[in-house]
Amino acid sequence: DKHGGAGVFNQAGELVGVGSLYVGDSHGVREGLNDEAPSQSPRPGNMFVPINTLKPILAELKARGHSQASVRPWLGVTSTERDGQIVITRVNPQSPASEAGLRPGDVILQIDGRPVKELEALYKTLWQRPQAEGVVELLVEQGSERKTFQVKTLDRMKTLVAAEGV
Repeated sequence: DKHGGAGVFNQAGELVGVGSLYVGDSHGVREGLNDEAPSQSPRPGNMFVPINTLKPILAELKARGHSQASVRPWLGVTSTERDGQIVITRVNPQSPASEAGLRPGDVILQIDGRPVKELEALYKTLWQRPQAEGVVELLVEQGSERKTFQVKTLDRMKTLVAAEGV
């Protein structure tokens, strides 16, 4: 099934990774990255975190349930890179983005006055903010108009729902 928390072991039987995230299409192919033809149907998979990444924060995870580094601003959008642009593909209901008026199909051009054309740049700019909760300014192309949105970010840790018994 989803394998969250499943272990990955090497041939010597040593734990080398822990299942962290279910991915709906683990084999998605972006043009120009490899020679493989894009899959006709999604291939589900899992992301595993190397155990050496967990060791330095394990005590904090046990004590708090998360690390301080995982406290980040959340907008409530799912986006993709398309033709050198960041396109919003989904806006979570009752999210900061929804409340600000962002919609699927909108193109994010700038965050806090900094141009962004790649998801990595968007998230690095967003996550370098000193506080998880605050206001971020997005310049967005919505239809044929360019609009500036003030989005009140949330601490993404407050948006997560713990599994029963956790």
